[in-house]
Amino acid sequence: MDDTAAKRSLIDEELKKLLQANQRVIAAEASAINLSALQNLPALQEIQAAAAGFARMAFEVKQAIETYAEPIASFFDAMRTAQIRVGQWLIDHRDQIDQMAQALPRIQKAFESSGEIGHLGWTVTEDMGLPVILHLSECTDKEAANAYMLVYYEETDAMLEGVEQRLKRIACLSSFSTGLEQSFVAFRNEQYALVIPFLVSLLEHALRQLDAPRPFPSTDMAKTIRKRYKEIGDSGEVAFAMKSVVSFTEDHYQQYNAQVSEKIGIRRKGIMHGLQVPPNDRVEAIRLYHVIDPVVSLYEPMALLQ
Repeated sequence: MDDTAAKRSLIDEELKKLLQANQRVIAAEASAINLSALQNLPALQEIQAAAAGFARMAFEVKQAIETYAEPIASFFDAMRTAQIRVGQWLIDHRDQIDQMAQALPRIQKAFESSGEIGHLGWTVTEDMGLPVILHLSECTDKEAANAYMLVYYEETDAMLEGVEQRLKRIACLSSFSTGLEQSFVAFRNEQYALVIPFLVSLLEHALRQLDAPRPFPSTDMAKTIRKRYKEIGDSGEVAFAMKSVVSFTEDHYQQYNAQVSEKIGIRRKGIMHGLQVPPNDRVEAIRLYHVIDPVVSLYEPMALLQ
């Protein structure tokens, strides 16, 4: 017997007892009426009417219980089934839940240190994924970050076909389309020293899109990026990525010092002013493509709004 049938049987038994008690009351009333010594007939009529009303109420209660018992029982059965499913899901995914709980402090740290990712020479992009961002945020120096990102691209987009398709769809880069196409040809021929000067120029063009279009745009790109970051605010996915762009830009536009800058990567002023020889370095070329990608993909629509 299931729970619903058991409940209904119990209810029926209680109602039978109630009806039997009422029948005894009515029988006692009939016997009392026949006794010539009992003369208070109005009182007896009142008792009989009350008993009849009680019987009607008991019948209505029985009908109401029968009407609602099944849907109520079905509801609780569904709730028990849902509880069982949720419990089983928690058991089946306990390892993942534990891993996520353990990762929460790392995730929080990554959100707080996205600016440090920029200082490592990389930026947060929309398609990197949380594990990549976490690993990158925990790199202790530029060399470790470079090594990790080089492996990341070798495994996900070795020839940068995905990056190329995304950049070709960006409207603000259309005037650079010829050079952009040629740069990918040179990249796949491992001619990175030819790629880098063009990408430095293209990156500056992309960064300028973050400044509201005006006749005399600012030439201080670090200031422009900090201004845009302030306008966005410091919360949300875009701000998280933008913070890394701010840090990268601040470093990229520092004054070039041959004794220092050679150790930490290319600088815009070193390359564009003829002070720094463009390195034939795959990771430096990938770095510039990587930074241009989120700048124009994530922020171009926002930048073009007046």
